[in-house]
Amino acid sequence: MLIPNLKSFSISKVMFKCNLTLSGDILAKINKSAPPDEDDDNVFFYSGKVDGIGHFCVCVVSRIKKGKENCSIGLSCKQGRLGRLHKDMPRLSTLKDILCAIEEPIEFQCSAVFMFSRISKVKQILRLPMTLFDSNELPFNDISGLRLVKREGRKSIYNVILEILPNGSISQSVQYQYNSTFNESIIHEVVMKGVDISNKFLKME
Repeated sequence: MLIPNLKSFSISKVMFKCNLTLSGDILAKINKSAPPDEDDDNVFFYSGKVDGIGHFCVCVVSRIKKGKENCSIGLSCKQGRLGRLHKDMPRLSTLKDILCAIEEPIEFQCSAVFMFSRISKVKQILRLPMTLFDSNELPFNDISGLRLVKREGRKSIYNVILEILPNGSISQSVQYQYNSTFNESIIHEVVMKGVDISNKFLKME
C-alpha cells in the first residue's frame, strides 16, 4: 500500500474507521488470512520505512455482533517501527487485496493529529494561549485550547481541536469524513484530506 511520510506533514498519527456489512466470501478470506483472536478480531500489520522514516500501521476487523457479518474496520498509522514483521503476521496489503473487491464508496470517519513545534515557522491562524483581562468574575483567565467546527446546515463537515502544550508546541487534531474505496492509496488519500483541512488553520510567518 502507498504509505505517506507522516513526518513531512507534521502528523504524529492518522486513524480512520468504517462500519461495513461484509459478504460471507470476503469474511472467509479475512479469517483465512488473519485467524480471529480471542476477541474474534482479525488484525493486519504494516511496518517499514518511508523516505528513511519508520512507519507502522495496524488494522483491526471487529464483529459488531459476534459471529455476524456486520463489521467495524479501524486502521491507525504512526511514525515508528514494529520491527521486522514475522512471516506469519498478516499483512495490511493482504487485507487491501480482499477489500478492494468492494466497489461501492465507503464513508470513513477519520482523524489526524498534527504537532507543530514552538520554533516552527508554521503558525495557527488563531494565536494561543488567549489571555483574558478584567476576568475576575470568571473562573479562568487563559484559553489554551479551542474546538472549531465547520457545518453545512446541521451536518458537521469537519472539526479541529487546537491546544497549546506546556512546552509551547501546538497540537492540532482534525476530525472529518472521507468517501472512497479501500484501495492501494486509501491511507495517502485520507492523509491528504486531513492536510488540506489543517492548512486552512495555518499561516507562514
